[in-house]
Amino acid sequence: MTYKDIARNRILEMTKGLKELCSSGVEVDLGILLMRNYHDMKNVASSINFFGQLTDEYKKFDKNRVELCKKYAQKDENGKPTKPGKESYIIDPDRYVEWEEKIEQLRKKNKIVIEEQTEKVKKFNEDLKKTEKVNIIPIPVSLIKKQKTIIPEQMEKIYELIDWEA
Repeated sequence: MTYKDIARNRILEMTKGLKELCSSGVEVDLGILLMRNYHDMKNVASSINFFGQLTDEYKKFDKNRVELCKKYAQKDENGKPTKPGKESYIIDPDRYVEWEEKIEQLRKKNKIVIEEQTEKVKKFNEDLKKTEKVNIIPIPVSLIKKQKTIIPEQMEKIYELIDWEA
């Protein structure tokens, strides 16, 4: 076992990459090492993710904000809100001023909630730059070379775990 200092944001990326690789049909020897590393990193990653969660109060504010956007959005031919992105809407230009007033009222009503969440996100982003000492089991590059299914993007996700000399 080896301990390595790894940035928290990288731990989150690596945990996701390890999970993907574990379920991608790699050979058993590599799969065992990936799973061991995933298990150890998952515990660190879950504590990092916990601090990035939205508060219940902010979720309620955001739900109300999205509902307002839906209400004032342009509608398509089926009467559904026009939605160019996952969480974005095109506001009807004829109702824009009214929507803007309603959104501003909602923001004023939730000023403290928004400020607290903004501060929490700022702190979370700063914390992501810090490092954690993580227990890793080096993965011999020779095991990776035997795989027919690993692509460079996947290797990038586990780069720090690869023992390039083995």
